[in-house]
Amino acid sequence: MKFSLKHLSYFLLTLLTFTSTLTQAHAITVGGGPIAAAFDSHKNEIFVGNYGSGTVSVISDATNTAVATTAFPGAPGSSTLPPIPS
Repeated sequence: MKFSLKHLSYFLLTLLTFTSTLTQAHAITVGGGPIAAAFDSHKNEIFVGNYGSGTVSVISDATNTAVATTAFPGAPGSSTLPPIPS
């Protein structure tokens, strides 16, 4: 899956998904201060590091919603996941 994430606010991202014929945008609420993301192609999930809340949000590729948020020891940062552009 090709995707792009953009900040909308401190707790809100726009997820853009791309196929050969269509681009879709989805507003998704995640933890505070999302700064980085990575895609797991085996689970079809996007993991978003939320620096402000010290959590990682899991976004389902199937539903385009946050399906879980878990605490991350020490705030997750861009050294853990690729950065999200502003």
